[in-house]
Amino acid sequence: DRFEIQSRDRKSLYSGTVQVDANTKPAVVDFQHAEGGLKGKTWKGIYVLDGETLTICDNAENLDAARPSKFAASSGSGYVLVMFDRAKP
Repeated sequence: DRFEIQSRDRKSLYSGTVQVDANTKPAVVDFQHAEGGLKGKTWKGIYVLDGETLTICDNAENLDAARPSKFAASSGSGYVLVMFDRAKP
């Protein structure tokens, strides 16, 4: 229920709580910031977990933008699209 995004040198950039609702289509995720310049702000997004890949699209570039409705982040849209693959042991 917590998240943290770090820089390459392991400094905390963003952190807070995360809430998901897998019962919607697409599933939704909210990243609620607990400290720093975004304290009290929320990135609103959607996600899909497909095998070993987690894809998230959220409004991190423009907190005034609505929650995205599709997995796309064109230039100037205000959305960020990221994909995570599970690390191999």
